[in-house]
Amino acid sequence: MEPRVEKKARELAEELARSEACARLEKAKEEISKRAAAQIMMRDLEERQKRLQAKRDKGQQPTEAEIEEIQRMYQIAGMNPYIRALFDAQNELLAMIMAVQAMLIKAAKLEPETETEAEEEPATAAGQTGPTEQTGQKPRSRLWVPGGYR
Repeated sequence: MEPRVEKKARELAEELARSEACARLEKAKEEISKRAAAQIMMRDLEERQKRLQAKRDKGQQPTEAEIEEIQRMYQIAGMNPYIRALFDAQNELLAMIMAVQAMLIKAAKLEPETETEAEEEPATAAGQTGPTEQTGQKPRSRLWVPGGYR
């Protein structure tokens, strides 16, 4: 990484660590650490999440029942005010990180084409059929960006 870019990234990381969102996350974690019931609920959620991730890592899809079970666990855990505060703080911090990522993607000109831009450019070289002709769908960028799922 270029030294000046790395320096700015470190500065941004330090600012993020000093943010109110990060402070709320730390406070939420501290509050949970003081309460046995919240700790147990979080431990159970984390264990279930790890099992599902391990299954995905092996190329297996979780069953509908497993997905419903973890969703139910999150709903129940979210009723605990201390866990709810943790979830809210995590979401706030994640939203901030995603906003920074979007700014970086835009600055680096890595944004996916808009649909009007995609229509203006030919899909393939002359005489070849492209994704539009083969599938009836417009070509889409393969670059992952937050909120890029449609």
